[in-house]
Amino acid sequence: MDRLILFSKAPELGKVKTRLARQIGNEKALEAYTQLLRRLAHQLRRRTDVEVRVTPGHALDSLKGLIPECWPVRPQGDGNLGTRLTHAFQEAFDEGCTKVAAIGADCPYISSRDIDTAWQNLAQKDVCVGPATDGGYWLIGLRAMQPELFKDIPWSTQKVLAQTLLKCRQANLSIALLHILSDVDERADWEEFLKSL
Repeated sequence: MDRLILFSKAPELGKVKTRLARQIGNEKALEAYTQLLRRLAHQLRRRTDVEVRVTPGHALDSLKGLIPECWPVRPQGDGNLGTRLTHAFQEAFDEGCTKVAAIGADCPYISSRDIDTAWQNLAQKDVCVGPATDGGYWLIGLRAMQPELFKDIPWSTQKVLAQTLLKCRQANLSIALLHILSDVDERADWEEFLKSL
């Protein structure tokens, strides 16, 4: 059983796309966030292996109308991103999943084919990573729990991917790299996304 975990924030004014909001304002940033999430959900809409993890945890109903109704929604829980990723991956493996991957709502270019490729790679490799142009990653997938990959990572920096790959090598984990995609974090990213529509 495979599980794709989509990490999402509740669409609340002033709480989403904060870097973008500094450039275009909170209201437009909220509109951008909902459009990005809708786009991603549309591209993955036929998948039955998706689970959504939302923060804050009390906002489980906030994504209605933005994602397919068949996707279960659960709270991300407390702690930093590494803690929340560890919790989500551990629960998935505890529930019998054999391959688990996580993506965020910041990359609207992820296709269903990308996810299929990740599952294929995880049949052979311990870790699958989709590098992002900003030095992070748009997907991380595992076929067994590897909690060290989420510890002491400088989240939201250009070092996330490099630190993650270093930890993989230190643990002698085999790695598959997917193609590079862009997150939408800045005005230039947003304008590029609008051009792509």
